[in-house]
Amino acid sequence: AKNLESVGFNLVNLASNHCLDRMEQGIANELAAFDETNIVHDGVYNTQEEFDTIPTFTKNGITFSFLAYTYGTNGIQPTYTYNVSYFDDAQIQSDVQRAKEISDVVIVSAHWGDENTFEPNDFQKHYAQLFADCGVDVVIGTHPHTIQPVEWIEGSKGNKMLCVYSLGNFIGGMLTTNNAIGGMIQFDFIKDEEDIYIDHVKWVPLMIHFEGNKANINAERYHYKSYKVENYTDELASKHVLNGYEGNVVSLDYIHEITHQ
Repeated sequence: AKNLESVGFNLVNLASNHCLDRMEQGIANELAAFDETNIVHDGVYNTQEEFDTIPTFTKNGITFSFLAYTYGTNGIQPTYTYNVSYFDDAQIQSDVQRAKEISDVVIVSAHWGDENTFEPNDFQKHYAQLFADCGVDVVIGTHPHTIQPVEWIEGSKGNKMLCVYSLGNFIGGMLTTNNAIGGMIQFDFIKDEEDIYIDHVKWVPLMIHFEGNKANINAERYHYKSYKVENYTDELASKHVLNGYEGNVVSLDYIHEITHQ
């Protein structure tokens, strides 16, 4: 948690399919660690009061709320219904309504989607539309371990919501090139006399690089580094452990091809 804060992360979604791996004690330990930082977090809770509280923060005169949800927890059931924030139509409608009453902008982090796929599934599309209809401003998706499209989705009141279906991986050692290609999304919240809106949206492609001995790739300990693709080179790509491993191709041409698709 402190490492994340030190490199500049301000928001963290703690709701994932692994958030119950160590049950309620794991959640308590995790929250204790993040409570020692200034990171705004949502998604798991120790109490009903925490579950019912909408996290907010203010930046440059704009108040933001932050909501987080996960599709599931790998079949593990929480000790209490308030431990984890799951996708639920009625709960989301209630959360967003309360968030809009106390903030100018609503940001959602959504842990959803099928792993190792480039396209959103029906579950993602349903909840993306629900978020838009509720008046959410932006949704940032995680879980698939691969990048997925960025879209503007129109809500039922004519509003536009920015939806990033999946950022892919930021750092990590999964063993396909597709899992090593990730991205960041950057945009501005603009406040004028009449409204607050999103502008200057830009996708920044990333590449996770690691090199070394390929002889025992599942047991080897590598040093992982995340590069902006604009700073990545074919020379680095040729040294990537995954280049040639089980048919994987690591090249700038392939990275650009997947990103553009």
